[in-house]
Amino acid sequence: LEEYDTSAWRAEKLYSDWTLLNDSLIQHYHGVSSYNSTLDGDVEEFYQRIWPETLIGDVAYQSFTNDPAEPSLLHMLGVKYLLSHDILDWDWCRELTQIGDVHVYRNMRADSILTLYGGVLGEGDVAGLDPSSLRSMLNATVIVPDESKGLITYDNPSMITLEVLPSLDLSWMTFEDWELNENGLPAAVPASQAHIDRTTGTSLSGKLFANVNSVACLSVPHLSGWTIRIDGQVVETTRADFGFIGFAVPAGVHSFEASYEAPHLR
Repeated sequence: LEEYDTSAWRAEKLYSDWTLLNDSLIQHYHGVSSYNSTLDGDVEEFYQRIWPETLIGDVAYQSFTNDPAEPSLLHMLGVKYLLSHDILDWDWCRELTQIGDVHVYRNMRADSILTLYGGVLGEGDVAGLDPSSLRSMLNATVIVPDESKGLITYDNPSMITLEVLPSLDLSWMTFEDWELNENGLPAAVPASQAHIDRTTGTSLSGKLFANVNSVACLSVPHLSGWTIRIDGQVVETTRADFGFIGFAVPAGVHSFEASYEAPHLR
């Protein structure tokens, strides 16, 4: 998979070769099932509020296999590939190949660990809603603290039109054949998309396309020490979906960089 796709993504398995909760640690892949006794408090709240089915008795234990058919959450977390010993009949998965007795599936609703949304709600707006109701909102909406709603609300919202597309660099984006016209250009304004490169240090970088003024959710914990740059400029961040990093992205194509330095290290 790493040879096939060099971007930043996560993978999950519907079986275990080693231990249920530290399989990814032993086999060196990025998943969402784990035992982590030092889990960040915001991420704990994400699991408790939105995905409690994955918890095994305590927030330190999360198992994807307890609740596998949640495409909106897998999209948000960037779980792009699923491995299974069984045939999956979910309409949002496409089988790529079979290696031995392992079926490799592509989650067609996930592209990267960063997703873009055209809608925003405050945490107060969704107070009291059950996890199922919250999950139903996550296909098009990001949830932020009430005091951050103004950060990602634009007075003059703009939207990319079909006429503007030829002037944008979309060469890095992926499209299905049916989305292209006879000239090889998108036949309609494509959905917002992000391509984040996999790195081994303390930074992520890539490209973003927002078809309308949007809110990004970068699915890494909302911790002090992260700096987000859009087109080289530092942007303000907020908590997104109770546990992750959110920030505003204007309509258009942009460069993206996220870097981390441990607070007070110097």
